[in-house]
Amino acid sequence: MKDGNIVVLIVEDDPSNQLLLKTAIELITKEVVILQVTTIKEASEIFHRDRNIIDKILMDGELPDGTSINLVKEIRKTFNGDIIAFSGAINDELMKSGCNKKLSKPFNMKDLKNLFTE
Repeated sequence: MKDGNIVVLIVEDDPSNQLLLKTAIELITKEVVILQVTTIKEASEIFHRDRNIIDKILMDGELPDGTSINLVKEIRKTFNGDIIAFSGAINDELMKSGCNKKLSKPFNMKDLKNLFTE
């Protein structure tokens, strides 16, 4: 599943935001595998199963089963890649929990591209 591709986990409960992100990322780089989940529970399961191949995580702050702050703290313990806060209202607590980059909703292509070319 890796084969030189960037593996991105998108944790976002809104289907339109998932589609926009997926499409935009695929425009930025063709060498990408995108995993998508909609809840904290799913994100935790996918992360623990695939942590060795995931390069970047885009994390919504509010999900149907709670805020992602505790999940980010849990993931950060064993994950050195980018955890990107993806939220309309990115708060300090989310960034302090372990997110090292942020992307505001609504996002623009320039900001998203910068996250993949830095």
